Amino acid sequence: MAIFIDQCKRLEAATEMASGGSMLSTLMAWLQFVFFLPAKLAMLIPDGNSALGRYFELDCSSGTHWGGALFSGVVWVALLVGVSFAWDGRGARR
Repeated sequence: MAIFIDQCKRLEAATEMASGGSMLSTLMAWLQFVFFLPAKLAMLIPDGNSALGRYFELDCSSGTHWGGALFSGVVWVALLVGVSFAWDGRGARR
């Protein structure tokens, strides 16, 4: 049984929030965290210590560059389209 440990601390947003910046910088850090969340969660599966992670040469910054942005954008668009289709058919049934 494998024990799940986030060694790269991908899911910690508090380090950027505690920098003492303005409200705008805190909001931007939260928006960045939420936007990249699908890619960060996907990078937890083939962690850098596994054989798959070593094969693809994953490190702690994987999932936060253009590939992570593309993956996260596709996931968010698919989620919004799925929700809109589910929401659209809700009022037609009686």
